[in-house]
Amino acid sequence: MARVVNGAPARFNTHDNYVTSKEGWEVVKKYLPENLKIWCPFYHGGEVTDNFNYENIIHAKKDFFTWQPEEWDIICDNPPYSIKKNVIKRCVELGKPFGLLLPMDVIERQYFRTLVVENPNVRITIVIPKNRIKFVKDNKVGGSNPIVTYWYLFNILDGDNNIIFET
Repeated sequence: MARVVNGAPARFNTHDNYVTSKEGWEVVKKYLPENLKIWCPFYHGGEVTDNFNYENIIHAKKDFFTWQPEEWDIICDNPPYSIKKNVIKRCVELGKPFGLLLPMDVIERQYFRTLVVENPNVRITIVIPKNRIKFVKDNKVGGSNPIVTYWYLFNILDGDNNIIFET
């Protein structure tokens, strides 16, 4: 039987449960169309709805690998990094646009190349924040984060693959 964390089956290391700070969400929000239904599948403690202020956020305590909302347009979230390969694979299989906050070095992984870079149906935009994104752990915003993270946007923006440097 799977472990249960925050009401949903856990498929990740519980030490991998860091919440994106409000500042981290501010980096990506400007690239997400407000009129779409955004599914944020990684529940943590439910804080994501506090950071969006959108009415069209779907954020439920469900297992991302076995459940999806009846209606949604885009995925955007900070997945547990211990299962990032499986998360990317599932997102690609679902066939809709998605944005994930991932470590910088994910781009050099062979699975990333196979699942995304070599896939002609996937366009990538990498948003590099001006400052390192901080995370919340045990209700405290962390200091300097040892992991450099970028927002990887897949089929969200029009055009070819892009890199955006936030200023």
